[in-house]
Amino acid sequence: MEFHRILVPTDLSEYSRRALEPAKRLAEAFGGKIDLLYVETPEFDFAAVPGLEEFPSVSLEEVHSLRHKSTEQLLSELWEKIPARLRGETVIRSGTPFLEIVRYARERETDLIVLTTHGRTGLKYMIMGSVAEKVVRKAPCAVLTIKVKELSFEYP
Repeated sequence: MEFHRILVPTDLSEYSRRALEPAKRLAEAFGGKIDLLYVETPEFDFAAVPGLEEFPSVSLEEVHSLRHKSTEQLLSELWEKIPARLRGETVIRSGTPFLEIVRYARERETDLIVLTTHGRTGLKYMIMGSVAEKVVRKAPCAVLTIKVKELSFEYP
C-alpha cells in the first residue's frame, strides 16, 4: 500500500488535532500530501463564536460569518503545522460529518483517512454515534484511527 493522498478530518478539537502527527509521518514516508477537512454541522452553538459577546444584537447572517471566519483562522493555524511540501488542500464543507468525510475521500480518491476517536460512551454515543466508526464502515479507502491515550478504557 502507498498513501499519496491522506485526509485528516478535523473538528478543531484537541483530540482531532492528535491525528496530524501520524498523518505527517505517513505523508513523509510515502511522499504524500495531507488534505484537511472541516465539516460545519447544521446545529449551531452560539457560545462557540469568539467575539460574539461584544455585539449586543447581531443577525444570524453575521453570526454565520463570524463562525466561518473563526473556523478559517483555526484551520489556518493547524495548516501552518504541516510542512509546505506535505500540504494538499484545506476544505470547509457543511453537512453531516461522516457523510462529508466519506464523500470527500471518494471525490478526491483519497488513499488513507487518519482520524482520532473521541471516546464517547453511554447516551451521548447512542444519540450521536461515532463519526470514526461510521467512517471506518463506509470509507472507500483505508482508515487509521488514533486512540487518544487519555480516553483509554481500563478494566475494573
